[in-house]
Amino acid sequence: MEIFQPKYEWAYLPGERKETKYIVIHHAACKGSAEAIHAYHRDSRGWAGIAYHYYVRLDGQICRGREENWIGGHTSGYNSISLGVCFEGDFTDESMPKEQLMAGRELVALLRERYPEAEIVPHKALNSTACPGDNFPFEELVEGGESMYATLADVPEYYRPAIKKLMEKGALLGRADTDLEKMEDNILDLSEDYCRVMATLYRLGIF
Repeated sequence: MEIFQPKYEWAYLPGERKETKYIVIHHAACKGSAEAIHAYHRDSRGWAGIAYHYYVRLDGQICRGREENWIGGHTSGYNSISLGVCFEGDFTDESMPKEQLMAGRELVALLRERYPEAEIVPHKALNSTACPGDNFPFEELVEGGESMYATLADVPEYYRPAIKKLMEKGALLGRADTDLEKMEDNILDLSEDYCRVMATLYRLGIF
């Protein structure tokens, strides 16, 4: 998973966050780049800069906002104990593109591993707001869905080494083929939960 690092000029350093009890999901309620969000938060709101720790674009690009250990500016009363992840777009009346959803799921999976005790919640669960909108696919983002990844090419990069290894061993569809291009043609029909478990076992050295 590639995370793009924009160049920001901060108004001030927001301070260090000591714990992570929540990962809070937001929508931007607008379209625009991470740099544009940063400029708005800094110059118009008087904040240090972009309030979120990550920003996911409509095309699936993941941008870093504040450093993970910095205090955020996204959820009143919870900024010192939470990470903020924002999605470009207004999901009060829009639908999320597949590319954005897939990137968001991969990012959430990474953060879930880094902060296993943190609760993943929509902004509206903590503050009086409609954010991230009624059309935001929160359950799909966080919980995953059955048969989400049809082929190896669909599997997020974060899970792909484990799934590829299983394919090379012939454990998936009996295909022991190390040619990635050929393997990508296999119909896998894998769920998010399956990929997450296999990736964990792979990183533990079980196979």
